[in-house]
Formats: sequence, structure tokens, C-alpha cells
Amino acid sequence: MNNLNFEGIGSAQGGEYDRVSIEGLCTCKGDIKARSISIEGIFHGKGMIEAGDFDCTGVAEMSGDIRARKMNVSGVVSVKGTKVEAEDIECDGTINIDGEISADRIYANGFVNASEIVGDEVTINSEFGGFSRIIIRKFSKIELIEATKVNVSNVKAKKVSGADLIIGPKCKIDVVDCSGTLRVDPSAEIGEIIGEYEMR
Repeated sequence: MNNLNFEGIGSAQGGEYDRVSIEGLCTCKGDIKARSISIEGIFHGKGMIEAGDFDCTGVAEMSGDIRARKMNVSGVVSVKGTKVEAEDIECDGTINIDGEISADRIYANGFVNASEIVGDEVTINSEFGGFSRIIIRKFSKIELIEATKVNVSNVKAKKVSGADLIIGPKCKIDVVDCSGTLRVDPSAEIGEIIGEYEMR
């Protein structure tokens, strides 16, 4: 199976590859399926992405959905499609999607903006120190977070639902629905708490 190694400025064909590496400015009009995809430059994808490992340290703007086994984002990924799906997502950068993020495990020290996040374990601690505070927003914004275990800080959400929930510093949540244990930081703002839960 061929590799796609792109440097410079131009376009690439969709297709099935072993490895895809983008270091320049690349536009792809078709779907891409690969064992691994690495984006260090700027990538404009017009189709769907399917990968074993998806790693973005640059900028990726996607028109279609992303499906990956493992997704690592330390750059910026913006998705106009309806869904990002992975087994494991780690984000030290920014993920923006109008639709849903679905993953067994999501761990973000960066920023995640989505309509919905569904998973087993979701951890989002959206806070950068130093100069980053001046140039980057301080909150992740998600309409709905639904997972077995949730641990969030600096997150704005309409609803957070799960079994074991930690609502950390500077969160602004309209509704918290908990069916297990709940811990709330004094600085968090919560409109309503529902469900059968034990306060920790």
C-alpha cells in the first residue's frame, strides 16, 4: 500500500494509503483511509477521514466526519461534519465541531467545542497559563456531555449527565444529572442538580 507524503502547496487525491503525512498546505477533495495520518501543516479535507492513528500538530479543516482508533490533537482541528468518532482522544490543542464527539476516553487539557460529547470517561481541563490566557478563550463550550465518568474544569455546558461527576473550577453548567457520586467546586456555577446521587 502506498504512502502519501505531501510537502509544499497544492492538492492531493483521496484514496487508501498506509501512511499519510502533511507538512505543507494541502487540499484533498476525496475520502482518505489510512493506517496513520499526521498533519503538521495546514490540511483542508473535503471528504471523510478514516484512520488508525490521527495526529494533528498543525491545522486541519474537515468537511466530512472523522473516524479513528486514536486521535491526538495539539494543533487545531475544525470539523464541519456531523461526527468525530474514536476509541481514545487526547487534546492539548483545540477541537471544534458543530456535531458530536464520541469516544471511549476523552482527555483534554486544551479546548473542545461541540454540540455533544458521548463517552465512557470524559476529562476536560480547559486552562492555559501565561501568555496563552490573553490569546485563547478560557472555556470549552459543549451543549451536552454524557458519560459514565466526567471530570470538567473551565467548561460551559447546558447539561452534564453521568454516574460519577466532578464539576471543577470555573464551570458554568445549566443542569447536572448525576446517578452516582457528585463533587462540585465552590467556584462552579450550576443552575440545577437532578438525579439520585451522593455528594462528596
